[in-house]
Amino acid sequence: MAVRLLSRVPRAYLARALGGASLLGGSTVLAQTEPRSAVQAKHAKSSNELFFDVLPSQSRTIYLSGSIDDASAKLVIGQLLALEFQQPGEPITMLISSAGGKVYAGLGIVDMMNFISSPVRTVCVGHCESMGAIILAAGEPGQRFALPHARIMLHQPFARLGDVRRTAEDVRLHAEELGKTRATLLELCCRATGKTVDEIGYTFDKDSYFNAQEAVTLGVIDCIAERLEQVAGPKAPASSSEQPQKEIDAPLASQQKPAV
Repeated sequence: MAVRLLSRVPRAYLARALGGASLLGGSTVLAQTEPRSAVQAKHAKSSNELFFDVLPSQSRTIYLSGSIDDASAKLVIGQLLALEFQQPGEPITMLISSAGGKVYAGLGIVDMMNFISSPVRTVCVGHCESMGAIILAAGEPGQRFALPHARIMLHQPFARLGDVRRTAEDVRLHAEELGKTRATLLELCCRATGKTVDEIGYTFDKDSYFNAQEAVTLGVIDCIAERLEQVAGPKAPASSSEQPQKEIDAPLASQQKPAV
């Protein structure tokens, strides 16, 4: 009778009530479910972490996608340091697709790119806006790329005060800090593009959008990449262990008699 009544209860509910078990035909069978800790660990990883995990380690590629905040900056900085410790001085490729975010978090990424000895190639995939465009321009000179249909946007920083009550002094201090931040970003742009403040300052007056070719002209990037080989660079030369073998094989081939 008890089994007949339980048969009307949804199996999913019974599985939860019995701690991962279900009733099938009067017998108890353990359900094939993942432990909760494993599920939580799987969902705890961001898309950027999963992208970094699936790539082969020798690719030395980082993917910065989505909003730039403390969490994404922590991940990117950690990956930069990890690749630097693995092979100091070897190039790192950073793919960027971002609408920007927190300025201080983005400046932390820029500082780490300059801090390590490995040159960081930057590639705009889709779009790089606001702080994303600053990180793109901060890549290794001559190795800053954009895909053909990418878009780059520059503008001045802004602050969201929201509905929080502020005193006149607080507003003045926020405005002063905002002006300093604008000057810092403008200086980074001038250094990256080789332009003067008068030549590039207009891009900070409003949302200024550029296609890939216009970004090359402005100096934010160096080249439009249409193939992966353009970003990856030339293939490494053959190792010294392979060269003697070729030299040995050549005389042997010349000594072989032609077939009759």
